[in-house]
Amino acid sequence: MDLGQIRKLATGRFIANGEAVLLLGPPAVGKTHLAVAIGLGALALDGKRGLVDWLHEKIREEEDH
Repeated sequence: MDLGQIRKLATGRFIANGEAVLLLGPPAVGKTHLAVAIGLGALALDGKRGLVDWLHEKIREEEDH
């Protein structure tokens, strides 16, 4: 992911547009760190607080049903 893409995501516009962001890559390259930073930054821009849901937990919940 290049710096331009990160800056574009940092605007939070993807939320207003109803778009999802999916970060793919090998283990230990910073996907979770980047996702949390983008999410918290977008919430801060909007003046809101939020809860970060971990995708793997949601997947496990679905698998258990």
